[in-house]
Amino acid sequence: MKTYTYQVFLRHPETKEVQWGKVQFDADGEFMCFHELVSKLSLEKNMQAFNEGYSLIGMNVVDVEEKGD
Repeated sequence: MKTYTYQVFLRHPETKEVQWGKVQFDADGEFMCFHELVSKLSLEKNMQAFNEGYSLIGMNVVDVEEKGD
């Protein structure tokens, strides 16, 4: 299993204020497909760090760690 760490950047469309932070996900398999990523991104524990009303403007992988079984 692998743990992916992403840096996300959000921007408010009216105020132009930017928020950023990191989120981590464990892949269910060797690699994480896009559909799995989107479903994990919207988990409530990930959304608590960010205010409502912001749009995703960037997302980068910053680390991938191999986890032993």
